[in-house]
Amino acid sequence: MMTTNAARGPHMPVAFQSLAMLKRSHSGSESAPKNEPKAPLTPDGIVNLDLNMRISVESRRSTSFLSIEPLQVDEGEPMPAPLGKTNEIPAAEDLKRDQYGFKKASLYVSEEDYNSWWEQYRHVLDRRRAKWYALLGKSGLSAASPTRFPSRGTKVRRYVRKGIPRQLRGAAWFFYAGGQNVLNKNRGVYEKLWRGSIDIRTHDSELIERDLHRTFPDNVHFKPAKLRDTEPDLIQSLRRVLVAFAAYSPNIGYCQSLNFIAGLLLLFMDEERTFWMLHIITQSYLPGMHFRNLEGVNVDQAVLMTSVKEMLPNVWAVVGHPNVEPGDGGEYITRLPPVTLVTAAWFMSLFINALPIESVLRIWDCLFYEGTKVLFRVALTVFKLGEERIAAVRDPIEVLQLVQTIPKLLIDAGALMHVCFQRHNGFGHISQEQIDERRRLVAEKRERVRLDHEDGDGIYEELLASMADTTMSSATLSLQNGYRKRRSGRRQGDGG
Repeated sequence: MMTTNAARGPHMPVAFQSLAMLKRSHSGSESAPKNEPKAPLTPDGIVNLDLNMRISVESRRSTSFLSIEPLQVDEGEPMPAPLGKTNEIPAAEDLKRDQYGFKKASLYVSEEDYNSWWEQYRHVLDRRRAKWYALLGKSGLSAASPTRFPSRGTKVRRYVRKGIPRQLRGAAWFFYAGGQNVLNKNRGVYEKLWRGSIDIRTHDSELIERDLHRTFPDNVHFKPAKLRDTEPDLIQSLRRVLVAFAAYSPNIGYCQSLNFIAGLLLLFMDEERTFWMLHIITQSYLPGMHFRNLEGVNVDQAVLMTSVKEMLPNVWAVVGHPNVEPGDGGEYITRLPPVTLVTAAWFMSLFINALPIESVLRIWDCLFYEGTKVLFRVALTVFKLGEERIAAVRDPIEVLQLVQTIPKLLIDAGALMHVCFQRHNGFGHISQEQIDERRRLVAEKRERVRLDHEDGDGIYEELLASMADTTMSSATLSLQNGYRKRRSGRRQGDGG
């Protein structure tokens, strides 16, 4: 069995905890492989692991290991050179970085453990790629420069859940999210937007400039090459996308986390497609999530907490609001528990910096194919995998640190998604219709409460104030500070 180890440090006291993460599952009609490697595979080719968790109850940096491959796809044209390749990875650093320029090691996953995992996982990816290419061929579609993919169906959904090959990923996301239809109706809009906005100084543009170089800072494609001060191509592209988006969506402007979402998209598609994907994500997949009042955050977190309360009562007994009993009439919908300061960051960034990047990419594969039910299933899976440890904790600070740390250890993307979608003892039964209906009911209740208060946002302000002295990650603190700044700006804009 393989274990993952957090970084050892002389000033970082750690509590050694064990999480028996993933039990072997033999659901379905396929049979298990006859010749299993040391880390056994499920029938779907997923590596099963027991992870020994080292969890610190002290403050930790909120970094996570990331790995992605740049890819662009352009309709009807030869594929252009991937962005970011002007910054070559020095040979001496090559062994310490993944093939995409990110550091293999993190505070939560050692380089040795990364290499052990990758040695198993890369063979799974090879098999999946061959099957995808065969599927495209049988459907009469090109795999060389794809712009179209097979229609939705049971077989395609199974393929998506097992992972879209990196060579096809950006094009598949764009196709299944409906990006091509949006682009066809808005040809030339993106270029007009960024050219008309790039030299205009606004509050949003200042925030964008501040965050540009904070986007994937450990990736060689997002930082200047040594001995050169020129700005990386990806940073310039990211600036144009975010400035254009702020001008196109004034009800959102610029919000922290959009830089990471756009940055990740840019590694798989060109600027124009990234811009329209960002529009689709904020309008369709995360409605209201990044609006200036952040009400969409509150709604989705209330839906998540409702699901935790119903499906994971042992977890809810610990993470539920300390002033609201589990048997109440639903006041937690408007009085969000402190743990939502962590889980809100998961949703706003689509799990970037919360999970290892391969897991993030697998989540995005399913998100753009199946809808936002995937985000709720993944969040509930994280809680379930840590249920035993969470149930044993009572200190509020330790609970937050535990919930932040558990997903950072989930390096095995295949195993995570397998648990996420299994129906027996999993969350495969949660449908998009259920999520949408709960969103509607929660929004209605919150609106009724808002009408009964002079300022409905005071509920979330009260939660933020109650957590002011809690030790949390920089990502969660950014969520707090960003919320307060945006609320302050909106009040000033409304005349106080």
